[in-house]
Amino acid sequence: MKRIKIYVALAAICAVSLAGCRPEGEDILSYGYNDAQAFAPAGQSYAAQFEVLWTAMNCNYGIWDYEEELGVDWDQVHKEYLPKFKALDDTTRQTRVDDKELDSLYSEVLNRLHDGHLYVQIKNMQTGKNLSFSPSTVRNLRERGEELSWNRKNSTDLHYYINAGEWRMLDFDETNISMPSREHIFRMSKLVLSKIPAFIATLPAQGISAAADSLRTVIESMQENANNFIDRINKGSDVPTLITDYNFFCEVYRIPCEMMDINIQPVDNQMANRNELRSICYALFPGNIAYLRFSSFALGKHLDTTVLQEDSSSVYVSYQWAINRIWHHWFDTIQVLSKNNELGGVIIDLRNNGGGNAADYQYVLGALLPSGGFISHTMRTKNGMGRLDYGPNMPFRFPTYPAEHAVIDKQPVVVLANVNSVSMAEITSWGAKNMPGKNGKLIGTRTWGGLSCLIDDPTYYSLDYSGCFGVENVTPVYVYCPRNISLYGEENKILEGVGITPDIEVTLDTAKYLLNGQDTQLERALEYIKTGN
Repeated sequence: MKRIKIYVALAAICAVSLAGCRPEGEDILSYGYNDAQAFAPAGQSYAAQFEVLWTAMNCNYGIWDYEEELGVDWDQVHKEYLPKFKALDDTTRQTRVDDKELDSLYSEVLNRLHDGHLYVQIKNMQTGKNLSFSPSTVRNLRERGEELSWNRKNSTDLHYYINAGEWRMLDFDETNISMPSREHIFRMSKLVLSKIPAFIATLPAQGISAAADSLRTVIESMQENANNFIDRINKGSDVPTLITDYNFFCEVYRIPCEMMDINIQPVDNQMANRNELRSICYALFPGNIAYLRFSSFALGKHLDTTVLQEDSSSVYVSYQWAINRIWHHWFDTIQVLSKNNELGGVIIDLRNNGGGNAADYQYVLGALLPSGGFISHTMRTKNGMGRLDYGPNMPFRFPTYPAEHAVIDKQPVVVLANVNSVSMAEITSWGAKNMPGKNGKLIGTRTWGGLSCLIDDPTYYSLDYSGCFGVENVTPVYVYCPRNISLYGEENKILEGVGITPDIEVTLDTAKYLLNGQDTQLERALEYIKTGN
C-alpha cells in the first residue's frame, strides 16, 4: 500500500494552540516515540499489541467526534476484537499466526476509519514481518478504484499540445528528475564501456595469473552491468530504482574504475528520495493562459537561492536550478502579462500531486494573492489524553508571496485536481474555491480526502498529543496520523475521507489520452477561462 507522508513546516502551524499538557506526575503512558514502557507489552503478546494500538489511538487520534458521527464505536471495537487477539495467544494453537491472518484482523479494525493520512504499521512477532495499513488507500480503491489505478499508472503531460489543435502552446518549459539522472547514468555507463576493452587487453592471457583472471571476471561483470543500465534507460526504467542500483554499482566497482582512470560519480542520494520534487512544467496557452504543474509541494528549497549549493556540476544541484528557472518562468510571465493587462488566466495543475510542505503555499496559490498571508480554514489540536480532548478552533494562515507582485483577483484562476490529489494539493484546491476575488474554480474530480496537517518527526510529540507515535520499523506498533485537524467552511466541517468536490466535474477521457495525449480535463479548464462557462 502506498504510504503518503506530508511534511509541514513548524512555523506554519505556530498559530495553533498547544495547551493541555497533563499534570506533572500523572501516571499515563504518552505513547511518544521513545516511551519504552508504553510499547514494551506490544512485543509480548498479540492481545497486548492490540491494547497498545487501541489505547494509543484512543489518546492521540484527532477526529473521534467525526468518526462517531460516521458510526464508528471505538469502545465496541475493543469489546469485539480483544477476544480475537487473545485467541492468537492461545498456547494450544497448532499453527503459528501467519501474516495473512493478522493482516485480516487489523484490516477489519482499521479500515473503518476515515482519516486520509492514517498509516499504521504492526509487527507480526512470530514471522518478524511489518504489516502496513492505509485505510484511505483501501477506501479509495474500493470507491474509485478505476480512476485511482489509472492515475497511478499514467502521468498526464503536455506533449500533445506542442503542435496540436486550437490549444497549441505558445511557450513551454519542463524538467523532471529523470532528465539529469538518466543522462548522467547513461554517460557514465558509456564511459565505463569505452575504457574496458583497452584495459582487458593489458591483462595477461587467461590462465597465466590467478589474480588477473579474477580481475578479468570482475571487469566482465562490470561491463554486463553497464550495458544493463543503458538497456534500462532506453526502456524507460523506474528512475529511483535506477539511481539506487547505479549508486550501488559505483560503490562495488570503485576500485576497478580507479584502475581504469575513471572518476565514476554516483547520483546524489537526494534524487532517489521519494518525497523529492520529481517534475515541474510551465506552459503558456493561447489567450495568454499561464499553466503550472508540479509533482509535490517541495518547491521551497529550490526557489530559495540562498540555500542552493554552489557546485553546479552536481546532478542534484543542476536539477534544483532547473526547478528554480521553470517556476520563475511561470511567475514572471504572469507578472509581465498582468502589468500589460494581457493575462487571460492561470491554471495550477495539481492532479496526481501528493502534497508536501505548507510553506510552499506562497509559491503556488499564494503567488497570486496579496502578501501578508491567507486564512484558508480553521484548525484544532488534541490537547489532552482523553478521546475528545480538543483545543479551540483557530484560524490557519498560509504564507503568501512576500515580495511585491501583481495580485490576480480579476482574471480566472483554475486548479485542476483528481482522486490522486492529496493533502496540500487538496488544501490548495479549497483555497481556489474561496479566493478573496471570487475568481477561482476547481475543475476535475473529487480529491483524495486527507486534508489535515502532519509532522513525521516524533521528537515533536511532546508539543501536543498527536502526530506519529512509535518508531517505524522498530517498535511493534507505529502510527502516523494528523497532528492538527483541519476544519472547512462556515460550519467547520471535517472532510477526511471525503475530499474537495470540484465546481465543475470533469472525468478525464482516458481513451483520448491514451490515443494521442489529448487531455480533456485540461481543455475544459482552458475553455472555462476562455468563455467563463
